[in-house]
Amino acid sequence: MTNDNIATIEYSVAVLSTPLIMVLEHKSCGAVRAAIDAVDEHKDFPEHIQLLTSTIAPAVRAVSDKSSNRLMNVTRMNVIMTVERLRNKTSVLDFYHEQKRIRIVGGVYHLDSGKGELAA
Repeated sequence: MTNDNIATIEYSVAVLSTPLIMVLEHKSCGAVRAAIDAVDEHKDFPEHIQLLTSTIAPAVRAVSDKSSNRLMNVTRMNVIMTVERLRNKTSVLDFYHEQKRIRIVGGVYHLDSGKGELAA
């Protein structure tokens, strides 16, 4: 998550009084697949794609399972870890979260069914 992303979220909370932040990823995400390939297969990607895979890599390393559910499990873990980073990343978001003035949640959207599920 870039400083620009964080600043935008802080603005929405502190200035616009946004009560809910939702981290939403989708099933079968190509960025998550690339991160799995980067970690598991030591695959390199060009420029900004590699930056993105590096951001997701901690979630890949946190999921030890190598089953057919790995992509979904890493996607969920990335949502959980992103929610945690947002809750603790800045004093602005931390303050509003501790005061229970915002909720920061995460979910996964299933492209095939059009349904979502909460993950964090």
